[in-house]
Amino acid sequence: MRVKLLFILSLLLFTSCSPLKNNEGATVKPYKLTKEQSDILQMTPIGEGNRMFYNVTIKNNKDELHATIDYYQNGKKVKEIANIASSHFSEKSIRLSFIAPHLQFDKDVQEKGQWYINIDGGATLVPEESPPIVNSSATTTIQSTKNVKYNQKTILAAVIPTNKETISVPTIDEETGIDLLLKENEHVYLFSIELKNNKAEMQFRCISALLFNKV
Repeated sequence: MRVKLLFILSLLLFTSCSPLKNNEGATVKPYKLTKEQSDILQMTPIGEGNRMFYNVTIKNNKDELHATIDYYQNGKKVKEIANIASSHFSEKSIRLSFIAPHLQFDKDVQEKGQWYINIDGGATLVPEESPPIVNSSATTTIQSTKNVKYNQKTILAAVIPTNKETISVPTIDEETGIDLLLKENEHVYLFSIELKNNKAEMQFRCISALLFNKV
């Protein structure tokens, strides 16, 4: 019995159990604010700008969710603008929001805004640094529910500042759309999330499931 138990525990260190077989730990979809929520938001300092809201449903509420804003120039990542992480959620349904500042359309105006990320009530504000001077901008976001895999960034939205007269904005629900977006635009801000599993909790669940023949 002892040998069998040791074999099972050793096997778990090198293999995955059913909760991680498909490597998917959450889903995310766009969330539309109610009129009341929108009115309240307009009264706050972050009420203006490109606003994007999502609902994330996680399988294990002890997992850690990261949300990031990255700046790309000519298809290459230049820097990370903002990052926030949260875990041990009280519910498996999580509200997530990104708010980008109004972009500079007038080189004589020196006013700067703030980048904002909120995960289930926990938020971070990051002052805008040296924004590109552009003539216009466009915003695109996912249109449907997406699966979120562990340890892999999932792009949710993009802000594209530009000096072009017209902007071609492909859908970003597929990876090819994101690649095309970065290829065709000089400046792109990508908003993404990444899910990291609680390893200790996952191992406990795997062992329990295997011992009780649930794997």
